[in-house]
Amino acid sequence: MFESDLWLRVFEEVSKRYPDVETNYQHVDALCMWMIKNPEQFDVIVTTNLFGDIITDLGAIIQGGLGIAAGGNINLRGPPCLKPMGGSAPKYTAST
Repeated sequence: MFESDLWLRVFEEVSKRYPDVETNYQHVDALCMWMIKNPEQFDVIVTTNLFGDIITDLGAIIQGGLGIAAGGNINLRGPPCLKPMGGSAPKYTAST
């Protein structure tokens, strides 16, 4: 996919400017497996919008559900928008 290839090339180029930041490439299916098995290993995940949507839904259910998972749209030119990912829906939280 061109989009994924472009993102990977840009990510690799930008990461060279920050040699102290550890990076690790994973295919999305393997990353989803590791999100279930060992989610604490991830600090930041950089990906395309399509894969990001899938991965954030997975991360939300690990936290307890879309209704309570935090989301943020970061705007470098203005204030960020921080909100529940799926809107406020605490009644749809996963049972523990």
